[in-house]
Amino acid sequence: MILAQRPSKPIVFTILLLASNPVAAAYTIASSTLLGNAAQTGLTRDSCTTSRYQTTAALWTCRDTQPVTNGVATLPVVSNSAAWSTISTAGVVSLTQTGAHTNPFFPIPADQCSTNTAGVCSDGTRWPTWPDSPVLVTIAYPNGDTGGFTWINNQHISGLSQINSPASVSMYYVEYQPVRDGANLPQVTLWSESWWASTDDPYGVYGNVVVGSTAYLYALREDGTVSLAQVPAASIIDQTKYQYWVNGAWTTTKPARGASGSAIPNASAGGQGTYYYSTKWAKYVWIGGSIFPGATWYMTTASSPQGPWAAVTQLFSAKGGNYGLSAYSCVAHPALTDGTGNDIYLSFTNLTADASGGNALYTTPLYHIVWN
Repeated sequence: MILAQRPSKPIVFTILLLASNPVAAAYTIASSTLLGNAAQTGLTRDSCTTSRYQTTAALWTCRDTQPVTNGVATLPVVSNSAAWSTISTAGVVSLTQTGAHTNPFFPIPADQCSTNTAGVCSDGTRWPTWPDSPVLVTIAYPNGDTGGFTWINNQHISGLSQINSPASVSMYYVEYQPVRDGANLPQVTLWSESWWASTDDPYGVYGNVVVGSTAYLYALREDGTVSLAQVPAASIIDQTKYQYWVNGAWTTTKPARGASGSAIPNASAGGQGTYYYSTKWAKYVWIGGSIFPGATWYMTTASSPQGPWAAVTQLFSAKGGNYGLSAYSCVAHPALTDGTGNDIYLSFTNLTADASGGNALYTTPLYHIVWN
């Protein structure tokens, strides 16, 4: 395990600046191109995000994944999955995903109806083990050894309604060693099933970013507000090293869940999204969706991770599908870029009816945005 052997290396991201934002009016879209559907043959995947786990490959992590046969989504449902997609030395992103998918990439905890791949219980309820944000890379070395973390809500649902709100949070460690793993997916360890208690804000679940040697972990609370914790990236596993943004200052005293003094205004539009940072523009950025279904991305920026964040503005829209909620999970993919800040990739979950007409097919349209 590389986690304890070496300190972390800073991860650098780029920022996307919105033309309609008065502060960033000079930054306009030169072109937007629909590249196609990012997918693995014979599978349908929901709500995918990316992390850069290899120089020439991105790691996709997604929610519910199902086989597709003759255009029909079939069983079993796997609560989450992962895949590689290649990125050429010229920066060309492949839409083709590859990776094992018969078992959840992030293992379902043993006490969460883990005897099946969907986390479905005998009473019909479910523990879905759905990731909301990219794996946070905290360790990356020239030999290719890479490690990172993901935080997942331990939510128990009936239908789509959560029945154990608020939930505690599991933390997973994701490690890739090219000599050991080759073309296989990284190895995953459930580090702690209760990293954050149900009385804590779920830091890291909603979003995260490493800047310099510090990891910033964002939480989305039940009232739709966002809070923030910071920790040295090399000390993710040591909660005594964490600090929390409360009442306009960093403190080592962890606030109660939903504490009003830890809310950060304008830190998102309330839906799933992506946080990252640009050294080119010296800005933190969030791009994502609102609380409503649809294929519309919003954006806000800040000079510091705790803000003040600019007023949220609309960024880009696409057409959703013809089934159910139509579209959701609007995210950005800085991990697919070359880090110059000249472009960004956007995706969303598009829902269409399968060939039977009775099930949803998830697709992941990927857009390439180039900036003037």
